[in-house]
Amino acid sequence: MCSAAGPCPGGCRGWRAGPVLPLPDGVSARRFPIVNVLLIAANLAFFAHVGGFIFGWIVARVLTGAGRIAPQARQPAPAAGS
Repeated sequence: MCSAAGPCPGGCRGWRAGPVLPLPDGVSARRFPIVNVLLIAANLAFFAHVGGFIFGWIVARVLTGAGRIAPQARQPAPAAGS
């Protein structure tokens, strides 16, 4: 069998790709995977925020370009120290 560490003798003809997702092994977890759940929730929250921002921006550009809504004037930034 071939490895990623070095060249394969015979051109890796016997190498086959394994499954992408891990299959269950029948061993139960000792405790609830709270870190994994928190990481997944943080990723979902981040991408929902970014996706919502990008989707809203695209919708505003399309509606502005179609003349459905008027582009809003930019307000000047407040002066420093005020």
